[in-house]
Amino acid sequence: MKIKKLRDVLDYRTKVHINHNHGIRIYSITDNNDRIVGSFVIDINCDEYGNEYFGSGHLQDLSLSKEYIGIGISKLVFQILLNESRKTGYQSINLSVQSDNTPAINLYISLGFRIENRIENKILMTLDM
Repeated sequence: MKIKKLRDVLDYRTKVHINHNHGIRIYSITDNNDRIVGSFVIDINCDEYGNEYFGSGHLQDLSLSKEYIGIGISKLVFQILLNESRKTGYQSINLSVQSDNTPAINLYISLGFRIENRIENKILMTLDM
């Protein structure tokens, strides 16, 4: 099904899946037919006793499903997902992006991320929650 309008995705659900074996927390948005609209993966930080703590999370993967690309919802989807991670208790989220990926960098800046450092061909960015 090709999504043509923003209103086609306004009825959504957020889900959080925790996989302690792989040390990740997956945040996703699904539409009313349980198709994934977008998702991101944050690593799980644990103390020496195995208890999770939420100081700073590293965003490992960020994606929007193909049928939702090009209809102007990526910022909305990622704002919702960041809000879910804020509810979890993260104080900041960081990520790295290829320095030549201007559309992604612009999206992250529009979401409130700031550039922390440049290392070779990567840019390190942080968002304080």
